[in-house]
Amino acid sequence: MATGLMLAIGAVSISVSQDLYLKNDLEIATISLSQTVREAQMMAKEGYRDSRWGVKVQQEELTLYKGTSYDSRDTIFDEKITIPKGVEITGVDDFNFSKLEGEPQTSGNISLKISSYENNISVNEKGILSY
Repeated sequence: MATGLMLAIGAVSISVSQDLYLKNDLEIATISLSQTVREAQMMAKEGYRDSRWGVKVQQEELTLYKGTSYDSRDTIFDEKITIPKGVEITGVDDFNFSKLEGEPQTSGNISLKISSYENNISVNEKGILSY
C-alpha cells in the first residue's frame, strides 16, 4: 500500500514539474521576444549606425538585424537569440522600425504556444508593445 501511494505521489510530482518546465520555457520565449523587439525599436529611434533596425521571428530563433528588411540586411550586425525548443510562434514574423521615429513597418500580433499554454504579444502602429 505504501508503495502504491509513493508511486502516485511521484507521478503527480513529475506532472507538476513538467508543467513548470513548459511554463518557464514559454515565459523565457515571451521575454526574449519582447526585449528584442524593444531593443530594435530603441536602436532605430537612436539612429544607431544611421539605420533602421528590425527583428526576424523564426521557430527557435530571433534575429536582431540592421537594415530596411531582413532579406537586404547587413549580416555583420546580426544578433541571434535562441528560443526554447517546443515553443510554437505564429503571427507577424518581421518587425522593422523606422530610423528616428521608431515606428514599425508592420504592426500586429504574435502568439507563442507550448502544450496548452499560450502568451500573446502585440505591437501597434506606433510601436507600443504589450503582452
